[in-house]
Amino acid sequence: MLPKPRFSRRQLLPVTVMICVLFFGACADRVKTDLIAFKALDQGLGSSNDIIDAQNQDAIACIKDETTDPSTAQKAQIWYSKAQLIQSLSQNVSRYVEGLRTSLKEEAGLKIKDGDELFKENDKNAVMRLFRKQGKGNELYKRLKEYRSEISKIDSGMLSILERGPEVMIKDFGSGGKASDDFTKNYFDDISTVAALAMLNRFQNNIRIVENQALRFCVNSLPHLILDDFGPGGFASINSTYVRPLEKMEIMAGVVSFLKSADAEIVIAGKTILIEPDGVGYYHFKADKAAGKHFLPVQITFTGRDGNRRMIAKTVEYTVAGDK
Repeated sequence: MLPKPRFSRRQLLPVTVMICVLFFGACADRVKTDLIAFKALDQGLGSSNDIIDAQNQDAIACIKDETTDPSTAQKAQIWYSKAQLIQSLSQNVSRYVEGLRTSLKEEAGLKIKDGDELFKENDKNAVMRLFRKQGKGNELYKRLKEYRSEISKIDSGMLSILERGPEVMIKDFGSGGKASDDFTKNYFDDISTVAALAMLNRFQNNIRIVENQALRFCVNSLPHLILDDFGPGGFASINSTYVRPLEKMEIMAGVVSFLKSADAEIVIAGKTILIEPDGVGYYHFKADKAAGKHFLPVQITFTGRDGNRRMIAKTVEYTVAGDK
C-alpha cells in the first residue's frame, strides 16, 4: 500500500497533455501562406506554454517543501539544487527565443496601435534577413545544442529524458557551419513572419516540455513525495482547428495520471484507438469536405488510483474553411 502523502498539491500533468499542436512540419509544407492557420497555431502553443509553466512552478514548490522536513531535507536539498539549475537553464534559453520573436516582429515593421501589435504577417524577407543574413538561425541552433548539453550534465538520468523528448531537442544536424545551415533551412526558409513566430513558439514549447520532464524526474527521485491524482483527467487535442476540405488530421488523446496501471481505453468517432507506449492514442482521418464546424466524440475509460473504472466523454471541434 502506498504511504499517505503528507500534503496535497495540484498534480503535475504528464507532458503529453501540454502539447496543443506539435505536427508543425507537415503543416508548414501544406499551408505556408495560410496566415489564419499559423496564427491559431501560435496562439495554441502560447496557451500550452502557460500551462506547462504553471506545472513547472508546482514541481519546484513540491521539492522545496521537502527541504523543510528533517526526515527528507538532506536528499531534497540535492534535488532542489538540480531543479533550480534546470529551471534557470530553461528560462535563459526561452527568454533568448522570446527575444528572437520580438526581433522578427521589428524586422517586419512592428508598430503598436491601440495596444495591438501590427506588422507584416506574410513577410518572408523579414524572416530571411533575421535568420540568414543576421545569422540568428546559426545562433539559435548553437543555443539549443548548448541547452541540451547543459541539461544532460545535471544528472545521469537526464540523457534518457532528452533522448525521448521533443523532436526539436533531439534532432541532430551534426556540427559545424553546414549543420546550422541545415537547421535554418529546415525550419525558417521560405516561410512567412507568422509561420516563423509559430516555429519559435514551438521551440519555446519544446524547451518547457524538456524542463517539465526533467523536473518530474527530480520529483520522482524523492521517495516520500507522492502527488495525489488530479481527479478524472482524460484529454484530447487536435493538430489543427482550422483546415481545408479533406485535409489530413490527427487527434491525440490520453489520460492525465501518474499511474502506470491506468489501463486506458480510447474510442474516437466510434473506433477503438491503439495506445502507444507513451500513454497516448493517435487517430488519423481526413477533414470533412463540407465547410463549417465539425465535431468528433472522444470517450476515454481508465482506472483511477482507487481502482475504480472511470469514463470521460469529450468532443473535439474543428472548422473547415470555405471557398475564398
